[in-house]
Amino acid sequence: MESQAGSLAQPIDFIEQRGAWAMCEANAYLRKDGQEELFLEAVDKVVPHEDGLILEDIFGRRKIIKARIAELALVDHRIILEKE
Repeated sequence: MESQAGSLAQPIDFIEQRGAWAMCEANAYLRKDGQEELFLEAVDKVVPHEDGLILEDIFGRRKIIKARIAELALVDHRIILEKE
């Protein structure tokens, strides 16, 4: 019988072999004139705010932007923002 730890390693191996991220954070991009520019990497939290959106990364750094979420591509770990 396989140990519980051994059975948990199999999904991790599967993810690593395919080059996928095992984390849940996403990169935020600002779309302008049809182009996407990186705004903040490793975003962990997006919070609506009276001045727009507060984005916080996994290190606790925050940025505020007057924008709306145009698209969430969670499988690709992408948040696309557009200025309001």
